[in-house]
Amino acid sequence: MIRTVTPNPSFDHTFQVEQLEPGVVCRADTVSIAAAGKGVNVARDVVANGGDATAVVPGSVVDGAAFSRELEHHGVGCVVVDREATTRRNITIIDQWGTTTKVNDAGVTVDDELAVLLIAAASADPDAFVAACGSLPPGTDPSLFVEIGKALPAPERTLAIDTSGRALSECLDMPCLLAKPNRRELEELIGARLHTYGDLVQAARDLVDRGWKNVLVSLGPAGAVLVNERGAWAGSTQLDRPVNTVGAGDALVAGFLLEPAGNEAALSSALALARAAVSSVATAGMKMSAADRSAVELRPIVESDSLGEETG
Repeated sequence: MIRTVTPNPSFDHTFQVEQLEPGVVCRADTVSIAAAGKGVNVARDVVANGGDATAVVPGSVVDGAAFSRELEHHGVGCVVVDREATTRRNITIIDQWGTTTKVNDAGVTVDDELAVLLIAAASADPDAFVAACGSLPPGTDPSLFVEIGKALPAPERTLAIDTSGRALSECLDMPCLLAKPNRRELEELIGARLHTYGDLVQAARDLVDRGWKNVLVSLGPAGAVLVNERGAWAGSTQLDRPVNTVGAGDALVAGFLLEPAGNEAALSSALALARAAVSSVATAGMKMSAADRSAVELRPIVESDSLGEETG
């Protein structure tokens, strides 16, 4: 069982347009609305690929009911921690070339009382993997994910962290099974630029030494690198034209948790599910196919190789 925690969930409105032109009226070819947020996406991806998952989110009576209905429709359990504030709305616009534009609401602060309830809900199943995911709303204590980890009996075996900024740096000394920064987030965390694969691997190894059991660094179109005490692996997938890159990082986390051994199989699973995600206009809930799996290419790391331009 995988239990995800999303302190800043959203209803995502996705518009597909032929061309996005600022200053003019653009007609949408298709419109979709989905219950979302990084942890919510992880839960949907896990269930779509044969796993069991429950999403923990804060929400008002009306929004929480809508969240629960949609997630249960997709086979995902949902625990809504009650609050009065409404859930934020995000906008995604995708043009015919797959270029994605996002406008995200900041969200509503998780106050101390709500934080206690979220921590209790996150740690309710002592046998579950717990994925603490996404941004924290403005004004929220940046140590929230640390407190979730402290509530788990063995965070080094069960906690996954996918966040950024101050929330991520607060977790530096929190043991966890998985942390998934992208390249930019890793650079911000260590306070230095990463130019080569050797730079990246060394930075990740330093974090492994501090208690992050597996560090999975996403590199956008260049794939990802997995580092742990047993070694380091790099991989990428073949895809001519991505449709929608929103949700690719969430798919990486879900793919890893479906194969949490921390080896080549875990990286391959993560990349295959990420490929499935970027091949669809949907932001979550894609099932990886045999083609997705066969498109994954794992390769030895040449530490002198350049990381190239920074893409995420």
